[in-house]
Amino acid sequence: MNDKTKRKLKRYITPYINSFIAGILFAIIGVICVIATLKEEQSLLFNETDRIKGVMQGSLFAVLIGGGFIAFSIKKLADFRHSFAQAEQSGEMEQILSDFENDKRAFKKTVIIGDKYIFGKHCGKIIKIDDIARVYQYIEKDAMGERLRRLRIVFERGEKTDLGRIPLRGKGNSEMEEVFDYLKEKNSFIMLGFIREQ
Repeated sequence: MNDKTKRKLKRYITPYINSFIAGILFAIIGVICVIATLKEEQSLLFNETDRIKGVMQGSLFAVLIGGGFIAFSIKKLADFRHSFAQAEQSGEMEQILSDFENDKRAFKKTVIIGDKYIFGKHCGKIIKIDDIARVYQYIEKDAMGERLRRLRIVFERGEKTDLGRIPLRGKGNSEMEEVFDYLKEKNSFIMLGFIREQ
C-alpha cells in the first residue's frame, strides 16, 4: 500500500518533467533556426538582412525560453528529490507514506495533507505540520486585478514556501478555508492569515 502512496506522490513531478521536455524542444527549435538563419544569411542579398535579424532574434528568444523552462524544471526536480532523500535518511519515509495513505485533504490535487505531514506539489517538499508557524493566502496583483493566489506557509525559523496555487474562481476560497481549519486542528499554534502582496 505504501508503494502505491509513494507512486502517487511521485506523480506530482510529472508537470516538471513535461516542463523540462518543453524547454529542450524550445531550445532545439531555437538552435535549429539560428543555424538555418546563419546559413541563409550568407547566401542572401544585403537588403534582406533586417528580416534575417528578426528571425535570429526570435530564434535566440526561443533558446532563452527553453533554457528558462529547463532551469526551472531542474530546480523543482532537485527540490523534490532532496525532500524525499531527507525523509529516507531520517527514517521518516514509512511514517510519511502511511500518513498520506488516507490523505485527509487534497487542495485541487496540489496539496496533500495527512495527520502529521503536508506535501506541496508547487514546492515539492514534505513538511511536518508541527514545523509550520503561519499559513496564509498570497495574492499577486497587477493592473488588471488579481493575477495569482498561492497557499503560502512560514516556518518557525522564518523561511517561506508556496505549497500550491489557489484557483481564482470556483471552490478556491472554500477549499482554502478547509485547509486552514484542518491545519489549525492538527497544530493549534499555527497562525492563520490573509496577506495582500504586490
